[in-house]
Amino acid sequence: MSSVETCHAVRVHWDVPVIMISAKNLSKDRIEAFQAGADQYVAKPFDIDELVCRNHTFTWRAGTQPHVIRMGGIEIDFESHEVKRDGSSTIHLTAKELSYCAT
Repeated sequence: MSSVETCHAVRVHWDVPVIMISAKNLSKDRIEAFQAGADQYVAKPFDIDELVCRNHTFTWRAGTQPHVIRMGGIEIDFESHEVKRDGSSTIHLTAKELSYCAT
């Protein structure tokens, strides 16, 4: 599934902010991403600190700081700093690792 198809699929099921990260940096690629429902588009290579800052600012303004995100069999709990797969195996994340998961 392409990133544009994935964005379409996310938009069908969830009303969440979407920041698309892509190696494609042509104007037509960015336009296609925005038409698919992306809220922001970041081209590679990018500075990770800038991406984290964009994410925090974006989700804060959108008022969408979820405590738990579920997609497929993966669940990310931002309060307990844990990731679960299929409800069983648990991985504890550090605050820095968790900040990279925040959407």
